[in-house]
Amino acid sequence: MASLALWNTCSPCCASFALKKHVTDNKKGNEEVLKTIEEGFFVDNCLYSVRTVVEGKKLILKLRSVLAEGGFNIRQWASNDSKVIEDLPSEAKSENYEFSIMSDHDEKPEPMLGLRWRCRQDQLHYNYKPIPYDRINLKNVYKVLASPV
Repeated sequence: MASLALWNTCSPCCASFALKKHVTDNKKGNEEVLKTIEEGFFVDNCLYSVRTVVEGKKLILKLRSVLAEGGFNIRQWASNDSKVIEDLPSEAKSENYEFSIMSDHDEKPEPMLGLRWRCRQDQLHYNYKPIPYDRINLKNVYKVLASPV
């Protein structure tokens, strides 16, 4: 696959398939990367937990290397421990994360699968939007549930 049309309904599925296919075809010596892809990738987010900073750094370097070989540039990295991504170039880090680490301002949460992640506190948040009771119908419920956070 040379290119992928963005914003098509099938784009996330096609991208996930291509990503997994590349890693599966190149899994020799990359079993940890394959496990991370299979267990930790959801549409365009990678959510994976490791026990130590060293494990996190190694996994990120391996992921970036293996996926770059297939033309995948994984970016917007964030972690609840800044040491994990400190060696990454700034263009690979999340802008929200960079802003919050470099300043004393309140942290901007990372958007993630319809939730918001406050990295430093390692907390997930959801913005609740009440549905006016005078207009409850299936269409409005779906609209609230499916809308971007």
